[in-house]
Amino acid sequence: GHFEHAIRSYQIFLQKEPRYATAYYNLGLIFQTLDRTLEAIQLYQQAIELDPRDPRPHNNLGILLFENGYLEKSLYHYQMAQHIQPLFHEVYNNLGRYFHVLGQNNLAIEYFQKSLQIAPHQLKAWTHLLFSIQYDENQTPDSIYQTHTQWGEFLTHHYPRKYNTYVEVKSSEHRLRVAYLSPDFHTHSASYLLDTLLREANHDIFEIICYSDALQTDSQTEEFKQLADEWSEVRSLTDAALAEKIYRDRIDILVDPGSGYADKQRNIVFAYQPAPLQATFYLTSTGIKTIQYRFTDPFLDPISKSHLSSEKQLYLPEGLWSFFRFSDVPTYTPAPSINKGIITFASFNAPS
Repeated sequence: GHFEHAIRSYQIFLQKEPRYATAYYNLGLIFQTLDRTLEAIQLYQQAIELDPRDPRPHNNLGILLFENGYLEKSLYHYQMAQHIQPLFHEVYNNLGRYFHVLGQNNLAIEYFQKSLQIAPHQLKAWTHLLFSIQYDENQTPDSIYQTHTQWGEFLTHHYPRKYNTYVEVKSSEHRLRVAYLSPDFHTHSASYLLDTLLREANHDIFEIICYSDALQTDSQTEEFKQLADEWSEVRSLTDAALAEKIYRDRIDILVDPGSGYADKQRNIVFAYQPAPLQATFYLTSTGIKTIQYRFTDPFLDPISKSHLSSEKQLYLPEGLWSFFRFSDVPTYTPAPSINKGIITFASFNAPS
């Protein structure tokens, strides 16, 4: 309701002041928030036409073009914003995302670092930097650990631990309350690991609580709900409110199934430590000292490198990931090479 009122107010204003560029920009922000992409693009274009020296509509137009696959056009607007305002930290972050998608990780990392030099407080730039270094062939286990350590120090400094005492239940009948906090409780590559964790849980010992931070739901979400003892949709909650809910729910062990440092992470919640024990399935050390344990295996993390972790590593001997058998595998067909006489290769990897 508030958005519609704001839209109407700006439209009335622009009827009186049709050359006020900032109003077009602000109205574009509203439409962008509402995923009304075409209208937002048109408004940003009008703002640029009226005030070509404002870097903000260039930056936001670049984001929308980038998200819709118009990469060259998005790069033009990012570079225009950079040219207009060389200290505009957001555009460096967006340029980093642009070059990461193209697989140019060295350049992406430079832009993320530049963004953080200008504005060190940015969670998104930190997130994107940590994500990109996982793909950079020039990184070493030591350099990756060092960057995550810096991130952990930043996070705990700005978002210090809020909870230090917990209710202890001394009862032989008490099941350990294990909670999974994830944005991937829907059809997603990460959901197959979640499926196994929930499906194989021993409910005689553990009470399984799921905090779904997902943007979307589908049939897989409904299956997850059936596997949990308790289910909560938490997307609308702030980090502080979610941490308080987890604390009041008396969770014994809070687990990050490995959402890691994509845009969907909730690292601030883990920094607050609303549960006495916290663990993660993240690929490398998180650098967050309020996460005490990390599940891994000797193939991903050789024991000789176990010192490169802020968490205690829990080694799973047969491998970190286990996936439930797929039920919708297509029928096997003969290899195309039999008829074509040539081998066709395919890859599901991103260019990065």
